[in-house]
Amino acid sequence: MFPDKLKVTIFSLDNEPTNADAFEITAKGILIHSQKKRNHGYLDSAPDEHRAGIKNCIELALAGKSFAMVPETEYSQIADETKKKDDEKKARDDEANAKVEAKKKATEQAEAAKQKAAEDAEQKKKAEAEAKKKQAADAKKKKAQEAAKKKAEEEAKKAAEVAAVAAAEESAKKAEEEALAAKKAEEEAAAVKQAEEEAAAAKKAEEEAAAANKAEEEALAAKQEEAAAAKKVEEEAAAKILEEEAISKAVAAKVAVQTAADSTPSFLGLFSFAWCRPPTDVAKFDAAGDEQGQLVGEDDAAMGA
Repeated sequence: MFPDKLKVTIFSLDNEPTNADAFEITAKGILIHSQKKRNHGYLDSAPDEHRAGIKNCIELALAGKSFAMVPETEYSQIADETKKKDDEKKARDDEANAKVEAKKKATEQAEAAKQKAAEDAEQKKKAEAEAKKKQAADAKKKKAQEAAKKKAEEEAKKAAEVAAVAAAEESAKKAEEEALAAKKAEEEAAAVKQAEEEAAAAKKAEEEAAAANKAEEEALAAKQEEAAAAKKVEEEAAAKILEEEAISKAVAAKVAVQTAADSTPSFLGLFSFAWCRPPTDVAKFDAAGDEQGQLVGEDDAAMGA
């Protein structure tokens, strides 16, 4: 497949563990086929298109033209064989590990059974000792309980007797206290009743005193009203007397004036009406509205006629 004038190197790198299953082809120092980098596998089991690509790279190299590694392939005999080897190795390892684990498990189970048997025997021995110890403790406890029960019964009986005596004393004391309390309550009730009666009497006395004061005040007020009414009557009577006296004096003066006028010479009669009959006097007496005023008015009318 490779021309003589083209140096083509085919080599395996199985001499190093990291290069296991590697298969590389270089042309003019350029890597064109690689299991590790492109999953190319062996050349003779590679697909036709891959081998055509390798051939094309060699022809380009002979022609002095540039070329590069062909594309990655999906199938690789090397990868397939490697996977198969790995699967077989894993199956062998799993089987060996399973046997080791089974042996180990059997040994552990045997040891566990042996240890459990020893522990069961120890537990049984310990349980028997505990049961014996518990039996002795129960017997001792029962004896102590019986003694405690007997003692408790004796103490209860004694306590009951003491309690009965104490209860009787307490009952007698309570009865005495109740009697004293009843007597005190009666005394307090009597005192309260007496205080209520005294308070009622005092209240009645206050009401009577208030009623008396009110009667005195009303009598005094009535007396004052009577005195005021009497004084008013007296003042009205005095005023009437003064008024009558004033009217009498006025009538007397008017009569005197009229008498003097009658005795005057006849030539003076022309002037008598002007100075002997002032109209204000007639109006004054007419306005009074009493008998004296009316009388004066009538006299004046007669004299004028």
